[in-house]
This record gives sequence, structure tokens and C-alpha cells, in this order.
Amino acid sequence: MKQDLAALPNDKTAYKKSVQRGPILLGALRNAFGDKPFALYRRTYNAVAALFLKKPTLTTTSYKGDMRFWDYASYRKALAYYLAKRETFEEYLADPQHEAKEYIDLDFSVYFQCYKNKRATFAALQSFRQFYPNVPILLLSDNGDDFSALARHFKCEYYHDSQNIGYWPCTDMYRWFTRLARACELFKTEWVLILEDDVRTRDRISKYPHAHLAGQGGGRGTRVTKQLSPAAQAFVKKSYPDAEFSGISGCGGSIFHRASFMNCFANLKPGDINTWGALDSGALGATDIALTFLFLVNGYVVRRWLDLSHDSIGNWGPAAAFDHQFKRYYRGGLLSEDEERTLATLT
Repeated sequence: MKQDLAALPNDKTAYKKSVQRGPILLGALRNAFGDKPFALYRRTYNAVAALFLKKPTLTTTSYKGDMRFWDYASYRKALAYYLAKRETFEEYLADPQHEAKEYIDLDFSVYFQCYKNKRATFAALQSFRQFYPNVPILLLSDNGDDFSALARHFKCEYYHDSQNIGYWPCTDMYRWFTRLARACELFKTEWVLILEDDVRTRDRISKYPHAHLAGQGGGRGTRVTKQLSPAAQAFVKKSYPDAEFSGISGCGGSIFHRASFMNCFANLKPGDINTWGALDSGALGATDIALTFLFLVNGYVVRRWLDLSHDSIGNWGPAAAFDHQFKRYYRGGLLSEDEERTLATLT
């Protein structure tokens, strides 16, 4: 069931409004004035935030699939508490006002779609295996290079797909969902983490994902600036009037509940993706928007995960385990000498 890209609406206004433009403006300002004004602002901001930082009482409630997550009010309190200060990974760990992390043993596996960037793929797998040497991984080549040697080196299951569909834009969303389902069928874990070649792992997981799909949450800090279009939200509310809209998740570093996804996938009907695309054009080409839509139209919860950050755009988490949009190895960045030698033997 391949979606019809010709069905993409001519009026893309709703989707354009959902795209985060803050990083572009921030980059332009930094090019003009340098980092010092921003560093001073951030130090001042954090000093003021420290005066009001008080750990809230958080409560959980039951959600679909016998899952227990924070209720919505507690979820918002948690974001406000853990993201009150705008701190880098190192700054958060060094800040004496924060409690030490308490790591959790989450039962999860990994889906990792790769294409041609072997250095970035190597770096992403290397950083992940430092903290999770035995977590099962499905490494899938999107009809790109042969990654079988890397897969063996990092103890991954490997599959080379005969069709290239991409991530952005994704040219066949149903096929991408099918690939996720393949990982879900291969590994019977409770959760599935989406890795990409621009995701680095910096720690073990310490924040439970209080949603069926948890990721970037469509914004920076506590703000939600990337959201399904109003028409898409209205469509979801026809079936689920109390649906919660907490931004877009599903990018690299996101995590989802395996059984919930399989229920969603089983309910997917021919024509559904085109229907979504008529309501929000992003659902036809952006995997994160489509995955968010898939969970929401089935009555599941989509939220931000506090163990995922986007440091490169100033979207810090509380020393999050996973950091997305880490593109050092897209621009010719070198690994360590030992890692470069190892990579050379695998390519």
C-alpha cells in the first residue's frame, strides 16, 4: 500500500506552521553576534530559574493498553521541573541542585535505518554499544551501501531492503511502517528505540517514557512549536474527544511501546495515509509526523521523552541519554585513531 504523493495538498500552510523555525533564526543571530551574548543570557536565565526550582509531586494514571503514565498535569510539571534550566549535558550533571540520576532497566530493542554514511553509522552504533552492549538491534540498509560487516561487528541483525524510501521525504510511508513492524516481530521487547546515524548515546536511560510514543515532543524546552495541523487534530478528536496533543515525536532517539504500535499497524487500512496527508501534508513525507498520527488516531498518547535532547539547536534535556541531530560525521568529522582503523577494516 504505497501512498499517492500526488495527493499532497497544494496548500501547505498548515504544515509550514508546524515546522520549527527557531534554530534557523538562532543560527543567523549567532553568526551575526557570536556566542557570548547567548551564553550571558543563558547564565542569567539559569540563575533566576534556580531560585524557583522545586521538585513537584507527580502522579500516574491508567492509559490505553493497561499502561501507567504521568497524568497530563504531572507530565507538564515534570517538563517544567526538569527543563527549567537551559543546561548542556555536562552542565546538568555538574549542577549540585540536581539529584543524581537513577538508572532504569527498560526492556527495549532498536530499529536503525541506514543508507550510505558508514562513518556516522559506525559512530552511532559505537556510542550506543558503550552503554548497551547486548540490546538487540535491527540494522536495515535503505537500499544503500552494504552494512553487513558493521552489523556483525556491533552484533546487529541485518537486512538490506531492495527499495530506497528515505526519511525526509519518505516516499513510501506504509513500507516504513512495515519495517518498524519487522523489528517488532523480530524482537519481542516491551519498547523499541529508533536510532539514526545522527543520534549519539551519552548515558544509560534514567527517564521512563511516559507515553506510548515518546520523543522530541515537537518543540524546545517546555514549548510545543511543532504540532499536527488543526484539521488533523479535529480528525483525531472525532474518535477520541479527550485526545492529548503534546507535539510531534518519532524522530531519531524516540521510543515507542511495541505492542501498542503493532495494534496501530494492524488497524491501518488502505487509503489511511492519504487521508492523513489531506489533513496534514507532513504525514505523507515526514516519518515522525506519520508515526505521531498513527498513534493518535488509535487513541494512544504521544509526548516528549526527557531522555532525548537536540543539543545542536539548544533543545537540551536533563542530561538526556540520547542526543539527536548530532551531525559531526556528516561533515567529515574523524573518529579516534583506533575507531578509524576499525572502520577501515569494515568498509
